[in-house]
Amino acid sequence: MKPCFFRKAAYRLPATKRLVWCIVLAENQGLSLIYVRKPDDKWEHEIVVAIENVKERCFEQANVSRFPVEQCDLASIGEKLSALGDDAAEDEFDKWLKSEGLW
Repeated sequence: MKPCFFRKAAYRLPATKRLVWCIVLAENQGLSLIYVRKPDDKWEHEIVVAIENVKERCFEQANVSRFPVEQCDLASIGEKLSALGDDAAEDEFDKWLKSEGLW
């Protein structure tokens, strides 16, 4: 598998002031595709189109219906999602994310 590069960032859960960690999968034209791990039993794992709130240094859900993606972006997103999904049910994956400083 090709190497995958993740970027950890803060994400504000919709309709709350709560910040959780997310992983940025792709960025294009000011929009980002992010993975948000289930923070508690009230939420599910999510893939969100977000926009970065630079002033507050976090991502927030974007009110958009389109996310421009080029072919090379799709390959990168696929590799990252594959890496996330390969061991998503395993504790080893969580340990790896923590050891890499991504979680």
